[in-house]
Amino acid sequence: MKNNLSFHVALLVLASCSGGGDGGSKAPLVPETSQETQTVENPDGHYLAAFEPLNSQVGTVLGALTLLKTGDKFMAGIRLNNGHPAVVFRQNIYIGSSCPTKEHDVNNDGFIDIIEARPAIDGILIPLDGDLNAQLAASDYWPVADQYGSYWWGKTASYQNLMEDLWHADENANYNLIKLNKDQFLKLIGKVVLIQGVAETTALPETVATMGHFNKFQTLPVACAKITHVTSAPGMIDNSDEVTGVSVPEGDTVGGSSGAQDGAIDRYSETTGGYLN
Repeated sequence: MKNNLSFHVALLVLASCSGGGDGGSKAPLVPETSQETQTVENPDGHYLAAFEPLNSQVGTVLGALTLLKTGDKFMAGIRLNNGHPAVVFRQNIYIGSSCPTKEHDVNNDGFIDIIEARPAIDGILIPLDGDLNAQLAASDYWPVADQYGSYWWGKTASYQNLMEDLWHADENANYNLIKLNKDQFLKLIGKVVLIQGVAETTALPETVATMGHFNKFQTLPVACAKITHVTSAPGMIDNSDEVTGVSVPEGDTVGGSSGAQDGAIDRYSETTGGYLN
């Protein structure tokens, strides 16, 4: 079956998606306001969040999130390096507007755990998991790092579907998910992206806390970034059979509809997840 979408990166990748629907035509995506206002609040174009490491004593995790919005097309891609090999990484866009700093280490144990990070990042707005169309559409699917501690992840969605889900009433009050009011826009600029996950062999003090049914290794923050609006994506987009020019790591052979060596790799792991962190 053809893979009509390939993500690639210089720091990472992204591109486009066709709108999903329920069979009928939908009203324009304008939540009780004008199209002109929507353009100001949610401009089409490229967005970038370049990660800075958190808790760098367990590893200096680097990488970036890139986003593309154009009409009903919405795409996200992440490239991450220097993580722990074979670890499942949870990755989410949060409603908060700042990354946690050492001042958030309130118990002074040398680590910023997820509980300490929460005042800065707040709740989860968009889980970057197996499906961007809805917060809980694929809640058990997360990328897994390769033997070098790296992964490339990418997903596409309908912006209409994404927004309708964000405007939908919260039916899962036990999850750390944030919904929007019908008169609110997404406002990507300034939102925080957090990456979590270290190997369970990592030496962590007993004082490192966690949330929900996850252990402290699964929820430890390792990288954070704020989303900015950029004039172009850091790389090219391969939406056909063209080769993007970025080589796939040795031993991998995934690509566009032609199987081109375009550097786009998706790795997922089914886990007993959820969004309590």
